[in-house]
Amino acid sequence: MKIIERALKAYSTESESKNEKVTVLFIINSMLSCAFLVFATIRIMSGNYIVAMGELVLFVLLAINIFILIRGHYRFCSNLSIVLFLLACFAIFIIQDHGESNDIYIFSTYLLSVICVTPLMSYRLWQMIAVVAIGIVGQLVIFMAIFVPMAKLTGETAIGGKFIISMFFMCMASFFAILVFRSQLNSIDRARDAKENSDKNLKELNALITAMKGSYDMGERLLDAAEKSGRTSEIVSSNLQDLQNISVDLQRSSGNRSVA
Repeated sequence: MKIIERALKAYSTESESKNEKVTVLFIINSMLSCAFLVFATIRIMSGNYIVAMGELVLFVLLAINIFILIRGHYRFCSNLSIVLFLLACFAIFIIQDHGESNDIYIFSTYLLSVICVTPLMSYRLWQMIAVVAIGIVGQLVIFMAIFVPMAKLTGETAIGGKFIISMFFMCMASFFAILVFRSQLNSIDRARDAKENSDKNLKELNALITAMKGSYDMGERLLDAAEKSGRTSEIVSSNLQDLQNISVDLQRSSGNRSVA
C-alpha cells in the first residue's frame, strides 16, 4: 500500500472517502491493464491476432488512464474508466466469432462484470444509471444484429427465451449494483455529516477554551490590580500614620513652648 500512497500523493489533502475511491480506481485499472496484457499474450500464442490487437489497445489506454489518475484528475479518470470498460465489453465480443446462440450469455457476462465494478469507480449516481441504460440498449442491439439473423439461418426458436434470461440477469445485477452504490453514497454522506458535526463541536470547544482562558487572564489581571491597590493602600496608610505622628510631635512641641 505504500507504493499506492506514493503514486497517489496528489490526493494527500483530499478527504478520506475520496482517497478510498481513488485507491480502488487505481487498483482496478492496474489489475485490468495487467489482465489485458496477459490475455493479449495468450491470444498471440494461440494465433488469434485480431482479438490480441484489441486487448493490447485496451492495455495501452488503461495505462494512460492510470497516468491521468496519478496526475490528480480523478473525475475524468472515473468517467474514462467506465467508457473504456464498456468499449472493451462490446469490442471484444463483436470481434470474436459466434457460432451458436448461447454466446449471448458471454456478452451478458461481460456486461455484468462492468455493471458490478461500476459502483467502485463512480462518484455520482448518474454514472451507474448511464451504464445500466447502455447495457440494456447494447444487449438489445447485439441480440437484434447478431443472434436474430443467426437464429433465422439455423431455424432456432428458443433464441427469444435466451435473450429474456440474459436480460433478466443483467437487470437484477443492475438493480443490486445501484443499491450498493446508493448505500455507499449514504455512508459517505453520514460520514461527512459526522465530520461536520465533529468540526462544529471542536470549534465550539475551542471557543469555550479561549473564553475561559480570557476569563482566567482577566481574573489574574484583576488579582494583580487588587494586590497593587492593597500595596498602595498600605503605603498611603503608612504615610498617613507618619503624618499623624509628625502632627502629634508638633502639637507636643507647641504645648511645651506655651508652658515655658
